[in-house]
Amino acid sequence: MRPQVTTVEAGAHVAAAAYLMNHAGATALMIRDGRTDQPIGIITQADIARAIARGKDATCRSSPTATARSASSTSPTSAVR
Repeated sequence: MRPQVTTVEAGAHVAAAAYLMNHAGATALMIRDGRTDQPIGIITQADIARAIARGKDATCRSSPTATARSASSTSPTSAVR
C-alpha cells in the first residue's frame, strides 16, 4: 500500500507547509494549483530551511516560481541524468 501524497495549495504560508510536512512525517509536499487542483511543483524541507536562512519570514506565502521546481512526468524508459 502506498502512502497518500500530502499536498499544499500554491500561495499557502511557508509555515503551513512546514506544519503539514511535520504532521505527515514527510520531507516534501506537492504544490497544487488551487483552481485546477493539478500539481504544479514541490516544496521540500531544504527549500524551507533555505528560505529561513535567507531571512524570509515563515509566514510568507509559497509560490511556484519562488519555492518550487516545476512538476514534470517521465516514462519508465526515460534516462536519468
